[in-house]
Amino acid sequence: MAEFTGPNYKTLQQAGEYGNACVAVLGFTFAAHAAASIALMGKLAGGITITRVRAVSADMGNAQTMDIGYRYLTAADGTSDPDGLFDGIDTGTAAATNTFDDVLEIADGNGIEIIAQNIGDAATGALSLVVEYKYNGQ
Repeated sequence: MAEFTGPNYKTLQQAGEYGNACVAVLGFTFAAHAAASIALMGKLAGGITITRVRAVSADMGNAQTMDIGYRYLTAADGTSDPDGLFDGIDTGTAAATNTFDDVLEIADGNGIEIIAQNIGDAATGALSLVVEYKYNGQ
């Protein structure tokens, strides 16, 4: 299994303070990445509430599926969930949009990284995530 870093990964996505609504736009382009490859989409601060995530994907290839979730940067902060946002979404047909509408509390601490894992055949194509969240402060 290989991991690849997206262009937004090194920028901590935090645009507001103490209750302000925030939006992080994260992207990664897969180029024949093998099954089980992980794209590190971006980092979000600890002490946030994720309220909505929209995943927009290109046609990434035949029999292609994707898990999208998060990993805590420090294991002691919380329990990671690599498919906590989307579990096995179909990205192998025509361009698709999937939406996570729920409340996901991220513990105080060092934050999380948003990850996308290719769980089907080799993936080729773009994946974009629009993450809406509230920064609660720590």
